[in-house]
Amino acid sequence: MDYPYYPGCTLKTTGKKDEEAALEVAKLLGFELKELPTWTCCGVVYNLTSDVMADHLSATRTLIRAQEMGRELNTNKLVTLCSMCYNVLKQVNLMYKNNPDKLKNVNMFMDTEEDYLGNIEILHFLEVLYNDIGPEKIREKVKTPLKGLKVDPYYGCMLLRPKTIAFDNQDAPHIMGDLLSALGATVIENPMTVECCGAHQIITNKNAVLSCVERIVTISQKKRSDVIVTPCPLCQYNLTTGQKALLEKGKINHMTPVIYLSELMRISLAENNENYLKDYSFIKDKLQERGGL
Repeated sequence: MDYPYYPGCTLKTTGKKDEEAALEVAKLLGFELKELPTWTCCGVVYNLTSDVMADHLSATRTLIRAQEMGRELNTNKLVTLCSMCYNVLKQVNLMYKNNPDKLKNVNMFMDTEEDYLGNIEILHFLEVLYNDIGPEKIREKVKTPLKGLKVDPYYGCMLLRPKTIAFDNQDAPHIMGDLLSALGATVIENPMTVECCGAHQIITNKNAVLSCVERIVTISQKKRSDVIVTPCPLCQYNLTTGQKALLEKGKINHMTPVIYLSELMRISLAENNENYLKDYSFIKDKLQERGGL
């Protein structure tokens, strides 16, 4: 099955590595993510005000685009890679399903668009990998087992909060760990895996972000992780830039690389991964040291 795919703004800018790797991983696993022909920003943050319509229009247009492409692909699913986009689209979609009057109002307001029917299912790429493909099939596709590589799966908060949008256990998520184990990696447990990295406070309150990042990274380093793996572009940015600042302040004595799950999957699943490994010498060195290459 091929899936309609909504990239969102970040995957076309600072999160390009995530998109590039995910698109290739999909093909290696036998499906494609087909980008919506036209899309706009999701709105970035879901507005909790009960009577606001304008803040949800952008997400609604995306749902209509998915509805249109879904007819071509014979599916009602829409896949996203960005945690923020997933959170916003899922919450807007649920709002319409739980409140038909709001759906009716928005359809009347956007009279130049076809009516949104409320039947799109929002999925994060992790859900597709776990539920539609499965760890066992992924294990069978592995070309380079990540033997001995100690990985710390970090979810962040936007994929599992609020509970109504969560696709994994909020307190003890396992999906990403199961996928990483299927690649042959050694998965460590970090109690900070679902704690917030500081999110958009990086713009207005960098010290708050540094405090969050220090707690997350300190535990990861105590457990001797080789790499922190995340599906979230904002988490990847905050954890990376935050560590640089913490290192300069003497709060940590080394940096732990932070990469996307899709990047690690591409390294493990690709037939010829030498080109990729050139950019990930820290992974190549660990695999050679521990017998994975």
